[in-house]
Amino acid sequence: MLVALGIVAPGKSSGDVERAIYEEIEKIKKDGVTDEEFQKAKNTQEDKFIFGKKNVLEKAEALAQYHTYFGKASVINTELDNYAKITKADLQRVAKQYFAADKRVVITYVPKAK
Repeated sequence: MLVALGIVAPGKSSGDVERAIYEEIEKIKKDGVTDEEFQKAKNTQEDKFIFGKKNVLEKAEALAQYHTYFGKASVINTELDNYAKITKADLQRVAKQYFAADKRVVITYVPKAK
């Protein structure tokens, strides 16, 4: 699942933000990502994985999730290796396969008028 968040700048609409997100998705589908974008995404994901489990509860929750999803908690030990195997071509292929307009759910939150 991909969650894309956008905050509307003054003078813009939620539709503008939605269109901008779709444009970026289409760029990935058509052109892929740059080496710099790809490395930054890999670094961010690795950082989240390593430093996102700071206390015993977070570690226990992660192990429970891996056990639930994969049938054994030890799969957590191969997660970084799995991230390292992902290529730019993989990202583009997955974007083409899953980021279709008919597979989207869009939720727009708008604050109450004052």
